[in-house]
Amino acid sequence: MSTINKLTIFRNKKIINLISSKVAPIAAFIIPILMLASCTTIDENKATLVLSVTSPFQAKTLLPDIDMTPQDYDFSGTGPGGAAFSFTNALPPVMASNLEPGDWTITVNAKNAAGTVIAMGEQSTTLFPGQSQPISITVSPVEGYGTVDITMYWSPDDTWDPSITAQLVPDTGSPIDLGFVIETEGTATYTGTDIPTGYHTIVVQLLDGGTLTMGAVEVVRVIEGQTTSGTFDFYDINLAEGSIQVNITPVMNDPIAVSMSGQIAEFGAGEFMTVEASVPPETGNVTYVWYLNGNALAPGVSYTTPADLIVGVYRLDVVAFTADGSRAGSATHTFRVTENNNTSEPLFVIDAETGDVSQWDSLVMSNGNTFTADPAAKRNGSHGFKVGLSSNEGDNSYGKKMISGQNEIYLQFHVYIPSDNYPMRNQATERNWVIGHVEDDSENIQLASLEMRGNSADLQIYRLVYASNTVQWNLLYVNEVLTYDTWHSIEIYTKVGNGDAAVGLWIDGVSTVSATGFSNDNYDIESVTAGCLWNTNYTADGEYFYLDDIKVDINYID
Repeated sequence: MSTINKLTIFRNKKIINLISSKVAPIAAFIIPILMLASCTTIDENKATLVLSVTSPFQAKTLLPDIDMTPQDYDFSGTGPGGAAFSFTNALPPVMASNLEPGDWTITVNAKNAAGTVIAMGEQSTTLFPGQSQPISITVSPVEGYGTVDITMYWSPDDTWDPSITAQLVPDTGSPIDLGFVIETEGTATYTGTDIPTGYHTIVVQLLDGGTLTMGAVEVVRVIEGQTTSGTFDFYDINLAEGSIQVNITPVMNDPIAVSMSGQIAEFGAGEFMTVEASVPPETGNVTYVWYLNGNALAPGVSYTTPADLIVGVYRLDVVAFTADGSRAGSATHTFRVTENNNTSEPLFVIDAETGDVSQWDSLVMSNGNTFTADPAAKRNGSHGFKVGLSSNEGDNSYGKKMISGQNEIYLQFHVYIPSDNYPMRNQATERNWVIGHVEDDSENIQLASLEMRGNSADLQIYRLVYASNTVQWNLLYVNEVLTYDTWHSIEIYTKVGNGDAAVGLWIDGVSTVSATGFSNDNYDIESVTAGCLWNTNYTADGEYFYLDDIKVDINYID
């Protein structure tokens, strides 16, 4: 047998397996391409391309409006000296024989059943005479711009001055403001035709007179030349009984399946829930971002609702993005905060109806400050407490009540600031004094302290200070100016815990500030106080204010 015949037999026996690839989770896929020496009778100085494709798309959780299943492929290549080949509407494997050795560029377009190009890719390689060299082409969805078409519905009777704020938030770059148009009562629409392709987080909020009533968040994907359409039904915006049904059909490929656990459908005011998000293990690392009624919250795998949520309906959304931003998904939970129907008696009530200060376990008064029961200080009944102040710096005038066995409490008291003799009048320099706090007496730690501030212009609730295991002076600024000659209700919430501690403040039944998700389990709730702590020399002798109806309970009181 001649040397040439032996070489031919060897080449005929040299079978090279085509490379198959798994689908990438970003809806891109690999087209394996092998350059083979001819297994048929061709010029040994030429080369051959064998093109093979595996199905690049998997089943979708949310199907886009366009068919993203490849039906066939267009292959083309350009090489040295103007050499070229092409195959149209082809199904792999496809063989291009007798190609000139040299540098080649191969382009692949994937098309659906309608003939629309849904993905493309390009790769360059060098062919050598009589040799095979595999290459891989990554084919990705077509980049460009698409259309977003969103409609929002609500009951016209629920609003008097409705408006919409909305944004598309891409993985990178600046948010895109969406200008909704309200053409008819109860309906708002937006259509944008120049939205970049890719994943976006859409955040929509319905406002009434500038006040947020409801919001929602979804993840959508925009595809070149296609329309992402959806609807938001906001028929429950804290004004009517019912449930929110959001029907959004975003155009997406391979969305992340996001799940929630720990959610509660309904709970009372002053209570809370902790919700955790998860994705299938094969998804890999993701970043979670939480939204409450469309307002962005801190990222993390879990979220604890603040204990000071007012009565109403809420929508909690979580959005998950992969590290490279190429995949995303979302989940939602609608819940309701109800009136707390607790009918049990508070842990204790201090109302001065004994005509003295005996309801307190102890009083702290120094250097001319006074704390007395007085008929003029009453809010209800026959007596209240009059807190008399002096000009001595660092003096105190308050009552203390001891507590044991509680890891969370609500402290409520009522305060009256007289306009004719209010503390710190005519003082140009601001200063702080504390009117109520929750304390760990053993550690001398103020778990929650409410400070007031006064100057020549006004008197206000200044800030809520709370302690954690790591920082004893965490500050939540309130800056709520109080009306003189009016009784005001103040309520402070304190919870001790490891990772689920919380504080909150209500003024006249309205939630103002809160903090959750920290740790303060190094401490215990041992006492509450009401009155004036840490006075300074910015008050004058004889100034005063009133306190009445002090209550402590394990449930929200107002």
